[in-house]
Amino acid sequence: MGINNTLSAKKVNEISQKLKEQTGRYFDAAQIRAKFARMKAKTNAFHKLINSTGFGWSSETNTITADENVWSTYLKKRWQESVVKTKQDLLRLTYGNNVGVIACEDSPLLSEGDVC
Repeated sequence: MGINNTLSAKKVNEISQKLKEQTGRYFDAAQIRAKFARMKAKTNAFHKLINSTGFGWSSETNTITADENVWSTYLKKRWQESVVKTKQDLLRLTYGNNVGVIACEDSPLLSEGDVC
């Protein structure tokens, strides 16, 4: 890795070659960098969570541990911060701001009786 935890071109090529050897598939630099960025974001979120008050790690079960009230508080906070709170929000993220032109009946995201 280079400065700022980025992948150097040399490292990307090494990874690409290893993946080709192991999977028989070619992955280009953009795909490898995107995967690296997703993994880095998930790792950072994981560390942030287990370093939060009330959370821990069980090496026996390889799971995050916390009391029910800690989880409840955490999930309520995440819900308040979330952009997706309704099916309408999910449709907007999926189809863009022109969600009004999509017929509700045609969307697999809505149940019968839901309103766009």
